[in-house]
Amino acid sequence: MSRVSTIREEPRTYELGEENQPELQPGLMRVYMQDGTICAVNFLCPCCSKAQCYTEVCLNAKDKKQHVWVFSRGANGPTIAPSVRYLSGCKAHFTLTDGKVIFHEDCGR
Repeated sequence: MSRVSTIREEPRTYELGEENQPELQPGLMRVYMQDGTICAVNFLCPCCSKAQCYTEVCLNAKDKKQHVWVFSRGANGPTIAPSVRYLSGCKAHFTLTDGKVIFHEDCGR
């Protein structure tokens, strides 16, 4: 599968637990801070199926007790590592590098 899309960071960050947040929009990533440190990011699944699932992807970037993704800001957009893989639902498997979503060959399977 060679489909590639993009995700860019929202213009502001949010405090973890902040109320009255606007609805997430496709292609935008929300960054959450706690005590001045990035602790989580979330965005809508870019999905590799023809009918986008728009499942909210919530990635932990701080709590070492659970699986943690590394978040960084590149010249053209956000990067997260390692890849994101859903074992159910749309079964998306993708990498986000410098704002580009790259779907893995097993995406959707």
